This record gives sequence, structure tokens and C-alpha cells, in this order.
Amino acid sequence: METQSGDRFRQFIPALCALAIIVGINAYICHEMFVVPENGRMNSMHGFWMAMARRADIHWFKPSWWPFWDCGMPFEYTYSPLIPAMTAALAKISGSSIALAYNRVSGFTYCLAPATLFLFLWATTRRLGTSFTAAIAYSLTEPVTLLMPDDHFRLSTFWDARRFFLSAYWDETPHLFALGLVPLLALFLIRSFETRRRVFYWASGATMAAMVLASAFGTTLIAITVTCLLVAYRRELWATHLRLTLIIGTLAYLVISPYLPPSVFFLIRHNAVAPAGLDHAWSVSSYTAISAVVLAWIVALPFVRRLKEWPVQFFALVALTATAICLLQVYGGRRFLPQPERYKFEIELALIPFAIFAMTPWWRRIPRRVRIGVALVLISLAAEQVVAARRFARTILAPSDLTETIQYRAAQWLDRNLPGRRVFMGGSIGGGWLANFSPAPQFSGSSYPTAPNEVQLDVLHTLFWGLNSNPHDGQIAITWLQAFGVSAAGVPGPASPDYYKPFHGPKMFEGLLPVLWREQDTTIYQVPQRSASLAHVVPAEAIVRKAPRDGMDLHDVERYVAAIESPGSETTMTWDGANRIVIHATAVASDAVSVQVTYHPGWHASAGGKQIAVMKDGLGLIALQPRCTGSCDIVMKYNGGFEMQTLRWASPIGLALMVLWSLRRRKQ
Repeated sequence: METQSGDRFRQFIPALCALAIIVGINAYICHEMFVVPENGRMNSMHGFWMAMARRADIHWFKPSWWPFWDCGMPFEYTYSPLIPAMTAALAKISGSSIALAYNRVSGFTYCLAPATLFLFLWATTRRLGTSFTAAIAYSLTEPVTLLMPDDHFRLSTFWDARRFFLSAYWDETPHLFALGLVPLLALFLIRSFETRRRVFYWASGATMAAMVLASAFGTTLIAITVTCLLVAYRRELWATHLRLTLIIGTLAYLVISPYLPPSVFFLIRHNAVAPAGLDHAWSVSSYTAISAVVLAWIVALPFVRRLKEWPVQFFALVALTATAICLLQVYGGRRFLPQPERYKFEIELALIPFAIFAMTPWWRRIPRRVRIGVALVLISLAAEQVVAARRFARTILAPSDLTETIQYRAAQWLDRNLPGRRVFMGGSIGGGWLANFSPAPQFSGSSYPTAPNEVQLDVLHTLFWGLNSNPHDGQIAITWLQAFGVSAAGVPGPASPDYYKPFHGPKMFEGLLPVLWREQDTTIYQVPQRSASLAHVVPAEAIVRKAPRDGMDLHDVERYVAAIESPGSETTMTWDGANRIVIHATAVASDAVSVQVTYHPGWHASAGGKQIAVMKDGLGLIALQPRCTGSCDIVMKYNGGFEMQTLRWASPIGLALMVLWSLRRRKQ
């Protein structure tokens, strides 16, 4: 037995050495990700994920309100939580800064896909050399740029470090993390089909859960992976395998559902047709796109089935699917998935191993001496590419001082001069970077696919792209900002160092609003307010009852703004933690209390110890009818509503069902 165990271990030594080389090359390229605490890529969403990691606190463990973006929103609506959670955990464990922890998570993610690709190929084919070659080729080349260039066609883009650039410079770390788990998911599912062992059931479920929690692409990647796997691997048993996969996937979703409840997916679907999301909307042409993908499968499937090894068939089908999705958008302008051009990553992960394994029979026919010569050339080119990629990465990840950025300076000014006041900051000055540098509550800031208030989303669209630099349009913007309780508005001008300059009319406030702060053509204006409180006693008839048609429909909004700006007693509103609001007002029985916080059914209120209804007004904010006479103390509490109260039991139930089901399957 000891001899057999030793022999089995020795079989793994070459594979472990190959894996170490693959990880080592990728870690060498992205070395700065593990040691540089700040690189100042303010054009990216890095600040968004850092902000979640920095400010989540109790939000990870119970239904919680996130007051920092979009006039408030449930925490589970912010973004897929895995990357921020990993960042927060790593910072806590290592004692490092949030910025350094995020960079390290990104570095791990960059190394993940090449490693898992090799593991899958070697485990399913036992062809060490070919698997190693495929993983190295994936690490060092970008063939998709020849088929669908990001800019102009150039042969040299084949050697671009595109995967690294989009992760380090832009926003692809969550997407790449989910993608890096695709080979593991395929491997674990195959082992589940073959062995019916509990460990692979659990591994498959955990991988699915991680993919969904990492990125919005995760769900689509699971669907593509499973579909291609069912066709490539023993397709005569596809129904049995599908049933097993659905059970594992359903139980895995039950476990993670408190972090991604069903309402999130409905919200994403709803916002796809909102003005700010028209690029992702489903249309008649989407049926054409789906039909074209189906046609591609019908035409290609007979040729794919001629391939001898099922892993090669699997990657051929994944490459075909991802290529069709991208090509239809890039050259045909048709889509049925959001942001289809971003599936270039999926093309590379599948196309490179497919091509290398498919070419192996031809490679073996070449005379041995020629193969040795070609191999030496390829090794030399790989060495050149490693050095070039390392130099490029060192440039991209050069250390920088975030305190010198316009985003940081604006955030610090707000902290000193307008602490706790709601602000509207355009460009990258707002959103994630502001939340990373300051706890200032914001009118906007979220990732718009999960923005919880359609009216707020319409208004944001109007403020950015619907108004010009003239006093009339400036007054429209001021009215909207007052309606949503905004105390200050930040506008990056044409010469601002902010990468994003979203305002079509950046001078709309000039001459209308006092300038509070101005640096480098970046201006913070004061929005006139009678009171900085987000709670106001108003006549009941002043509440906006019907949602405005669009950002130019101000009839009811102007009446509401006039009411909250009219002289009267001060109404105070205080946050007591993330989930509790205390309001003190003076009112008569017929008055309403407008609370400029996004409505959600998870909010509950009481006045004088008696429950009162929490209503949604036409702006998507909260309206109360406390029926108080004189002094009135109102307490509002957030518990997530029926959905989150139900899903709090989903995780333990899902885990229990997984245990019972896997035990039963093992006995069978």
C-alpha cells in the first residue's frame, strides 16, 4: 500500500512542477499587485470595491441598509459581494490597507485562470506537455485581438497583455475571478457525474456559488459551461447529468441567496430598459442573436463531434458560443446578453486549449528535429513575452499617492465642510472613490443595473446628458437636487483631471449657485436648502403621488420642493447605525412627513410607539402619515422586508438539504 501511495504521489510531481511554473510566471508578471499599496487608477471601479470592503462592517452578516449611494439602498443591491468580501477579510487577517488587500486579490485572480485551465486539462487528458503548453499560451498571448481588435487591427496585438491591462487598469477582476473558476466547475461536475462522491457535489456547489457571488457574468458562465459539458461529455446521459447539476445548483443558490436575493435579478432585468440602461435592453434583434447562436451550433456540432477527446469538444463549444456572442455585437450590432463584447475573455480561455489540442496530431507528424527547433523558437518567444509583460505591468502598477488625486481632495473637503450632508458628485469623483475616501451619503454612485429607484435613475440620466449649460436647464437641475435632499453638487469641467466628464452641460450651475470649492476645473456648488435634514413635514397634498414621466416633468416636483423649502419648524433626522432612523418633528394630524431616503418594503416605522404605514411617493422616496399633533417622535427600522426575513433561513436549510441529499446519493 505504501508503495502504491508513493507511486501515485510521484505521478503528481511533474504536474505540480508544471503548475508551479505556470503560477510563477503569472505571479512574476503581476508582482507589483502583491506589494504596491496604491496605484491610483481613478478611471477604474477599484474604489467601488474598496469602498464596499471598507464600509460593509455588519452588512456581511445581516440585512442592512447601505446609505452611501442612490439615497440609500439594500446592501445586497450594491454589487456582487465576493471580491469586496475577500478584500475586507484579507485586510483584516494581514493587517494591510484595503488598497493593498484589493491589489493582492487582483493578483491572485490574475494567476487563477491559467492555473485552473492547466489543472482541468491535465486531470481530464493526462497529457502533461500539451496541457502545460496551452496554459502558457493562454498566459502570454491574446489571439482574440486578431479576430476582434479592441481598436485598430495590428498583428502585434497578439502579444498584448490585454488580460492584465483590463484587470489592473480597468474593472475586470470580478469577471476574471468567475472565469477562472470555469475549468474547476467543469472538472468537479465531471467527477460528480463519474463518481457520485459527496466531495465533488460540495466542490461543484461551492464553485457555482463563488462564480455567482463574484460577478454578474457568473450565472451566464455557469449556463454556458453546463450546456457545453452536457453535449461534450457522454451526451447519451445528458438528462441524468442535467438533473444532478440542477439539484446542486439550486441548493448552492439557496445557501447564498441572502447575498443575491431574487429581487436583485428582477431589478437588473427592469433597469435594462431604463433610460440609463438602453444599451443592455432586450429588443427584437435579440431573437435574431439567439437564433444565430443556435444556427452556429447546428452547423458546427457535426464537426465538433469528430474530435476524439471530450475536453477538446467542450472547449470547442465554449469557444463557439462566446465567439458568436461577441461577433454578433461587434460586427452585427445584435445582442441578447448585457455587454456581449466583454466575452472576449471567454473566447481566449476556450479557443487556445482547443487550438493546441486540435493541432497535436499534426504536430506529431513533423520530424523530431524540426519540432525541437520550433520548440526552441517558441520558448524564446515566450521568454521575450514574459519580460515584455513584466515591464508593461511595472509601468501600469507604478506606485502613486492617492492623496494627490482630485477625487481624494474633493472627498476631504466634503468631510471637513459638509459632514453627513448628501452630495451629488459627477464622474469618478463620486460613486466608489468618494465612498472609499469619505462616508458622505450620495444622490447617485451605485452600479446602475442595480439602482433601486427608477425615478432617481431617470433624473441622473437627465442631469448628465439631458441638460445644457444655460440658466433654464440649470434651474431644472437645481429643482431635482433639492427634491432629493442634495446639499452640494460636484461637476468636473472639460479641463478636470477626472477621467469621466459625464455632464453634457458642465456650466449649467455657473451664476446660479455659489461656488464652495474649485480646483483644476472641478467645482463643488452649494445647492440652496432651508434645512439640511432629509426629513420634512409637509402638507399631505404636497407629496408627489405619481412618478414623473421623465426628467423634464417638474409639475408635481416643484410643488413638493416649494413645500420643503417653505418656512417652518425644523425637522431633525438622525441615523442610529445603518438600520435605524430617528426623526423629531412638529406636525398637525393632516401633515405628512417626507423622508428623502429610497423606499424599500424593508423599512418599518412607529410614531409614539404605534406602527404607521411606510409609503412610496412618486419620487421613489419614503412618505409617512404619523397623524401627530404637536411634537412627534418617529422611529424607522430596516429589517430587509419579507424577502430577506425569509431568506435568512435559506442558508441553513440549503446546507441541511445538501447534506441529506449527498448522503442519500452516496448510499445509492
